[in-house]
Amino acid sequence: ACMRLKIPCHSTSEPVETDAKSQGVSFETYARERRYAFLAAVAGKRSIYTIATGHHLGDQAETVLMGLLGLSSDIGLGGIPPSRMCGTTRIVRPLLECSRRLIETWALARGIQWREDTTNTDISFMRNRVRVELLPLLEKMQPETQSRLGAFAETYQDQTVYLEAQARKLLRTASVSVEHAPGVQSLNVAVMNAEPAPVRRQAIRILMRQTGAVLTRERCLRAEAFLAESVAGKYLDLGGGVALCRSREAVHLLTESILETSRSIESTPVNIPGATQVGNYVLQTRVLPRAELPASPIAGQCTAWHQHFDWDRLGDTLQVRSRRPGDRMIPFGMVNSRKVKDILGECGVPGWLRDAIPLVTIEGRILWIAGIRRSALAPVTSSTKHVLEISCRMNSAADA
Repeated sequence: ACMRLKIPCHSTSEPVETDAKSQGVSFETYARERRYAFLAAVAGKRSIYTIATGHHLGDQAETVLMGLLGLSSDIGLGGIPPSRMCGTTRIVRPLLECSRRLIETWALARGIQWREDTTNTDISFMRNRVRVELLPLLEKMQPETQSRLGAFAETYQDQTVYLEAQARKLLRTASVSVEHAPGVQSLNVAVMNAEPAPVRRQAIRILMRQTGAVLTRERCLRAEAFLAESVAGKYLDLGGGVALCRSREAVHLLTESILETSRSIESTPVNIPGATQVGNYVLQTRVLPRAELPASPIAGQCTAWHQHFDWDRLGDTLQVRSRRPGDRMIPFGMVNSRKVKDILGECGVPGWLRDAIPLVTIEGRILWIAGIRRSALAPVTSSTKHVLEISCRMNSAADA
């Protein structure tokens, strides 16, 4: 037919059924993904920016029913969208409001032949059972079943577009940064809970889509309840290697890769001078005469990430490690020790991240919680002769 009509034809063949089984996904889902991947690849090679598919009203009705009845985990109530992006190529469905009968009548009147996919009647596939058994039954009770389901899909899609915009706005407003975890999606709980439930739920769906995990309605409701009722330190497993973690004022979306980079730090000698890499951090040190530093008070030259200590009161036995049960430190400017756990909590470090924070120690005593707070040990004074300058930064892997 393509030769007769002088239309370029592109085809390929893949062991879809075998590949789907090896990857543990359904044949239908995998076949659909591979079809669109092939179409997008051909379009890219030929500099084509739009692909039109032949989905019709019957396809839309089937898809909406499957979404309503929960017969497929990757189908929403809105059914098939009239257009969407596939990479840099736009997929359009110009026949989505036309019934199969109308399309066949039009084609017959013009002498256009078509081919039937023989698998379309194989009721071992759920979509075919809906097409062959369920839809005809519904149409006996309501002849306009397909058009009504199509209208429902259109209305739902219009409402979803608005809801999606409100949810994305909420995610921007509620987003908070975690200094020691710049790549983690963290949301202010109070801001999230102040919004209507439909907006919150859509925001949760957006977050899950970004991780590639499948979010069922049950998991969505559990996530919403977690936002409203959980307390600091609690976790909620959403499946697919994704979890929510609650801190004092925020909830954090954690993936396996994020948790992998938040492992505890084994006790490691600090190179002086030089660099020491531990976990997601790099410590940089040098020793210099006090006279080489500005005459202004040392405290004004220090930050949570950059500190100075009296080197002659320390020696060269510094170690860096993770926190341990019972760790205590006397913060600079104080006389009594405090639990490291409490210091980290007050500084807003969420529980899942605390074991990854470097603690610089000297003979078992904590000198500095890097990036958080220094201790009262070895302050630089007027009698100091040599200064240990130590800074901490997140390495490139963490920044990425």
